Amino acid sequence: MNSLLRKMQILRIIKLNSITLLILLMCSSLPSLAADKFNFENENKLKINKIKSAYLYNFLKYITLPKDPRKSGKGYFSVCILGNNPFGTALDSLSGRMAKGLEVKVKKLNELKESIDCHIIYVSQSKINDIDSILATLRDDSILTVSDITDFAHKGGVIGFITNNEKIGIEINLDNARQANIRISASLLEIAKLTE
Repeated sequence: MNSLLRKMQILRIIKLNSITLLILLMCSSLPSLAADKFNFENENKLKINKIKSAYLYNFLKYITLPKDPRKSGKGYFSVCILGNNPFGTALDSLSGRMAKGLEVKVKKLNELKESIDCHIIYVSQSKINDIDSILATLRDDSILTVSDITDFAHKGGVIGFITNNEKIGIEINLDNARQANIRISASLLEIAKLTE
């Protein structure tokens, strides 16, 4: 009887130790799961930012601006970021590339009044509270305005980034483009959602 009792106590101790070990293993994997999720989200964000950067570069090829850099003597295209730079390092590859035979320069704007040399202004999410006044100020400046702020093209911007089933697309407001005297090629219009 004592030996049976002894065996039951040993089995109970083994069972408790097994449960404890299992809990410890599960807890030790939680930081790993969190790190994996963090890495996945960062990789996904970097991928999205690279796609948006590529769009910004290609916009220069498929639009015609009244402020032609060749005529103004600038000799380069200026892509400006108004507000916090959401692109991180993804935008670095844009600077120094050539579009229509001209160098592309990326510039960070601290204030809207610095936009005089800009051909494209990307309005970041950090400026969402000022979006109406920003677009009202830029409306007649012949600058291509771009953003991923929700309904940007409806609010007065020219091109808004939209996400559909985790794919990045663009929405173009032709009325806003015409008001800014910006001509957009048919090739770009074909891949965009058009809005008024």
